[in-house]
Amino acid sequence: MSTQQRLTFNLNPGTLNIQGHDYQRINSLYYEYKDQLVPFCKEMQHMRKSILDRGYAADFSDREAELLYLLIRDTQPSVVVEISPCHGYSTNYILVALTHNNKGKLYSYEICEKVHGIPITNVILSNLATSIDKNRLELVVGDVAKASIPEHEFLFMDSNHESWFASWYFSQLIGIPRIVFVHDILIRPRNSKSVLPKATYLGVKEQYYALQALHVNQQSIFSVADFAFHMDQTLRSSIPIRYEEDYTDRSAVFVGHEQNTSAMRMHHAMQDIHEARLQSIIGDGAAALECYSKYSHNNYPLFVRLQASLILPDMGYRYPTFPDIFKDITIDYADLTISELVAALELALRSVNANQFHKLLISSARQSKIDKQIYKYIIHGYRHIQRGNCKYYCFHRLARSVRYKFKSLMRQMID
Repeated sequence: MSTQQRLTFNLNPGTLNIQGHDYQRINSLYYEYKDQLVPFCKEMQHMRKSILDRGYAADFSDREAELLYLLIRDTQPSVVVEISPCHGYSTNYILVALTHNNKGKLYSYEICEKVHGIPITNVILSNLATSIDKNRLELVVGDVAKASIPEHEFLFMDSNHESWFASWYFSQLIGIPRIVFVHDILIRPRNSKSVLPKATYLGVKEQYYALQALHVNQQSIFSVADFAFHMDQTLRSSIPIRYEEDYTDRSAVFVGHEQNTSAMRMHHAMQDIHEARLQSIIGDGAAALECYSKYSHNNYPLFVRLQASLILPDMGYRYPTFPDIFKDITIDYADLTISELVAALELALRSVNANQFHKLLISSARQSKIDKQIYKYIIHGYRHIQRGNCKYYCFHRLARSVRYKFKSLMRQMID
């Protein structure tokens, strides 16, 4: 049975609706490799404590670590690519899987050269368990976007969480491997009946970009958080605990796939928009406005137009003060994806367009196909943010009015 058949790709990235929770086939992987997995997890109990005690990071949940190990055991890859290892905690699970397979090499890319003044190579090697074949690791230090990445069957992503970086790795890497394992995409909090985008209210970052790219490419997802919620408790209790916090599973798994024309168009646009936003920061407003003008037209997809329009609030323009600058964006609420909804809410909030914000809430509630539990959760949070923004904006306008009247009064007194 192939890994694609073992996994239940049951989550729609556009709406986050889940079709069933049949995880028996992935449970079978646990039983198949349990004799080697359990002793290693016991070893990693002590290893993780050592990593933390020495001031390094080890932020990777137990279910994620186990599934990363199991999928590599099952896939039997000759080459695995990891971007980025950070301090090497997740690297342990990749390398031990290759060690137990007695096959394969890991190419791990890290941009940070030092941690606490210690070379990153020394840090990662010191954080690897003794049972691991360290010769299977090839650590490459530097910018992965400028590196020569080999052909590989398995890709593990846990790196820069900005949308522009996601557009890079989707356009350059996702078509190569058989399996892609991406950290920090989906969570399932205690108070939610559904999975949610990780960092739900931090704007359109990697998680929303990845979901939109998968939607455009018509790919479904396996959510580690949803699996963890439904995992057999007897099986769970038989594995030593390393990461004691619960509900911290954040990874999504999907099949590697070629990017279709629409997706590549979106990736290229996002790279341009990212460059334009950088240009606006260094003061090249003309280049930023030119990019906004190019990608905010109706001949580009909604997600791209919304992202391009965020250039304006980045430059300091707000809808109440400069309404003529903002182009009208038509939204098809019936086909609205969760990423498009959040991008539209972000634009309305950051441009202080209260009318557009409330229109989004009303129209999307009536017509959207997004999972209703998720929709309510996101809208509830954004309403709180919007109220805070409105209070801040009203206070700012009031303060500006008071300052203006005070200055006028002072001029009159001087005169």
